[in-house]
Amino acid sequence: MNLPVEVLGSEKLVASFGSWPSFHDSEILSVHLDRADNESDAGPMLTIQFHLVQGCANTGHVDGVRGESNTLVTLAFVNITDLQLFAFNHQNAIFDLVLSDDGVHPDTPNLRAIRVGLQASYGASGSWLCSSIRVLEVISGRPPGGVTEQ
Repeated sequence: MNLPVEVLGSEKLVASFGSWPSFHDSEILSVHLDRADNESDAGPMLTIQFHLVQGCANTGHVDGVRGESNTLVTLAFVNITDLQLFAFNHQNAIFDLVLSDDGVHPDTPNLRAIRVGLQASYGASGSWLCSSIRVLEVISGRPPGGVTEQ
């Protein structure tokens, strides 16, 4: 899958999956909002941890469970604005994570705007604008105590 926008650190996910993964049927484990830091140029930030489950038809059982690869991925969305989040619950399965170029950032005209959309399957959905996206962490494995651990 080709990315429509630049994601800093995307090579971490490409190294794990061979390309940018689909976020279809991933689950949102946590959402963290942080206001602007007066000592940096980063405005308000949204950090989301996802549990990605990717099928592995070619390799069989990767982690011993149903032939799937489980990975925890943390993404940071920098200089967020126009934030809308809905229906956060105990599972938060999403249909897709949609990224698109949205022109010039309304709060910081010298930066591009990236439109982010969380399309819900069950639970959380939302949309916002940001100036950049960063892959903060990629960890192989299942989340402890998660819905999918049952």
